[in-house]
Amino acid sequence: MIWKYEFERINFIVEQAVKEIYQKIENCPDYISFLAFGDYIEKNKDTNIGPYAIDNRTDGFKDDAWLRVLITFLNSSYNFSSENTSDSKESIFFETMLYLHIWESRPYLRFLKRITNLVATGEYLWKLEVKDRSKSVFLEQQILPVLEKQKLKIVDIIQKGYNKQVRDAIAHNEYWHSWSRPKIIFENYKLNPERKDEFHYNEWTKIFVYTFLLAYHMRNYFELQKKKLDDIKCKNGFEVKLMDKKNTKVDGLIFFDKKKDKFSGKIK
Repeated sequence: MIWKYEFERINFIVEQAVKEIYQKIENCPDYISFLAFGDYIEKNKDTNIGPYAIDNRTDGFKDDAWLRVLITFLNSSYNFSSENTSDSKESIFFETMLYLHIWESRPYLRFLKRITNLVATGEYLWKLEVKDRSKSVFLEQQILPVLEKQKLKIVDIIQKGYNKQVRDAIAHNEYWHSWSRPKIIFENYKLNPERKDEFHYNEWTKIFVYTFLLAYHMRNYFELQKKKLDDIKCKNGFEVKLMDKKNTKVDGLIFFDKKKDKFSGKIK
């Protein structure tokens, strides 16, 4: 359960953290490549097309599917028709599945890593692989430490939402609901004294709220930034560095058709 005023407080904090990180990267030379869905497509490596592409929305489509489910669920369970949400084993089970989906989402982790790299170096990562067996390590070692050095508010948001014990317990079905108390019991605490054997429903709800609000605002703000792009530059092209078939950075232009919501690019 979470009270309406607490939800609104967290929502404000998360939104401010997201705005901060976008403000940090919006003047980076490679920012447009990020908004334009620049990507490396392995199967095109040995073709005339080449592996580097603009407007590759595969990751976005994958994320869009679970975001739509998430929003539908939230409109039902977090509409605050009363001053607080109500918990049930069914609703919390659905939340745990969404929670796992967010932190196990390869597209979402790539999205976070690319933003992180822009913050740290100003450069866009065209080629980026997230391996199946190291997603938690990827977040803990390649994203969080870099953001911590920049002293950004988003670090606190991620740390309040991402909980490795919770993520592991859900992934391996090492948790269950108490029948007599509003608590989730975790079985994966025994070998680590820092881990907990149970979480109250209210504690779980905050973890979930920080997680889904971050995912929502990161994607939502991405779309808002595209709409804010200068109309003249969208038509005439943004001066950027693109990648050629030889993996070399070259001068190029990226165009954006706002009506069609479509990016294109060319090497000069």
